[in-house]
Amino acid sequence: MQKDVTITARIESDLSDRLNRLASVQGRSKSWVVGKALKAYLDADLADQCDHIVKDDPTLAARIGSDIFPTIQGLSDFPLRGCPGRVDGTRELVLAGLPWIAVYAVTDSTIVVLRLLLGAQDYPSE
Repeated sequence: MQKDVTITARIESDLSDRLNRLASVQGRSKSWVVGKALKAYLDADLADQCDHIVKDDPTLAARIGSDIFPTIQGLSDFPLRGCPGRVDGTRELVLAGLPWIAVYAVTDSTIVVLRLLLGAQDYPSE
């Protein structure tokens, strides 16, 4: 069973009002709406990165499907396999044979891939 974690964020009052209205319409809590929005954002970001790779290098895209994703899926068995990340609460897994680093977070029962970074990319500060 997935364990929830609590995060704190400072948002503008008009955004808070919009979240409250959306939560009310959906019959859900504001935290549920925010959680779904964050997951959608992270999933879309990862999909965008993969789409970009397919356009630039279809051979690499095929290799990602055959090498990278199974490696990342293997984190479910060994979640601490990567090194502690440069940003608190993250871990990093260097993908062997490729210039990629998978940045991920681990909760008690879930692994969330936050980003696939090329070694040449600037690392985000947060």
